[in-house]
Amino acid sequence: MQPQAQFAELQSPRLALTAEQSAVKIRQVVEQLQWQVQQDLLPEGRLHARVESPILGFTDNLYISIAPADSDGCCVILAQSRSRTGKADFGANAGHLYRLKSLLESD
Repeated sequence: MQPQAQFAELQSPRLALTAEQSAVKIRQVVEQLQWQVQQDLLPEGRLHARVESPILGFTDNLYISIAPADSDGCCVILAQSRSRTGKADFGANAGHLYRLKSLLESD
């Protein structure tokens, strides 16, 4: 997700939470989505997870980071999803980002 993504549904979420609260929420969402945590550096503002497609077994890497709170106290969550193999992902990476954003923004 980019701060000013071309598609509104993929714009980086802004959470009215501290960095520590944002880290807790990210961990909860990653667990809810059943993504495999590869490296949890959320105290430093970063997390690397992987997700495996249920049908073909392809693996995608997800990189999530927390940008520090801005002047209005909101943290921006930056994320990207990349396929480990192949050239086409059939929309899977955008789907990962959309699900992440949707759950982070839900109460």
